[in-house]
Order: sequence, then structure tokens, then C-alpha cells
Amino acid sequence: MYFCDKILMLDGGEHHRFNSRLSGNLVHRALEDYLNAVADNGGSAAGIDADAICENAAREYYDEICPAHLRDNERIRVAFERTAINAAILASYVAADLGRTAFTPMAYEYNTAATGGLTVDADKRTVINGRIDRLDKAE
Repeated sequence: MYFCDKILMLDGGEHHRFNSRLSGNLVHRALEDYLNAVADNGGSAAGIDADAICENAAREYYDEICPAHLRDNERIRVAFERTAINAAILASYVAADLGRTAFTPMAYEYNTAATGGLTVDADKRTVINGRIDRLDKAE
């Protein structure tokens, strides 16, 4: 242990960094929660508090991925809060977009492996491997 600590100067402490992957996951979750609320509201964004939804998603994600002994880390907490604010701004852009189109969100994290592809019409079939973040429909 002396060699690791004094010679190599290895730090055995656990580090937790808020990186772009975590930020992207948080924004993705916040937008999914927001769009679920829009879908539950008949496809309308009217009356839905994007700020509250994104803040709640950030809090839940923070509690889920951040080790308990690092939850008082001010830098990490502020990074989550800023990302939640950015997600809310993005949600407001999505709301404006939904208000201008005939499209409504239909599914999230759509797993194409479960269905073998998407049916476009009776004669055509589109096969996509993997997951689709968001699937919209127009009526």
C-alpha cells in the first residue's frame, strides 16, 4: 500500500464527474418526461410546466446515479441544475414545434427488434435495427 500511496501517488478515492454523456442522458430523460406529459394532455403543451418536469427529472437522475457520499458536491449539483435549465429551454422549443405541426409523439425508445421493423404501408416495410428515440405520428 505504501508503494501505491507514496511512490505512485495513486488516489483510491472515488471521483464522480458530470460529463457530456451524463448531461445527454439527463436531457433525454427530461424531454421524454415532458413529451409523455404532452401526450397525456392530448398532444397539447398548453398548461404543462416544462421547468418543473425538467427539474424533477434532474433531481431523480441525480439521486439515481450520484453516489450518496458525493451528493453534497456543489460543482456536480450546479452542473445538474444548469443541464435541467437547458433541457427546459429545449422543451419549450419542442412545444413550439408541436404547436406548428400535425405530428404528435407516439413512442419513445422504440425497440425495433421487438417488432421486426416498421410497416410503412401494405407493400413496403422499413427495417431499422436498434432503438428510435422518439416516434411521431401525423393524423
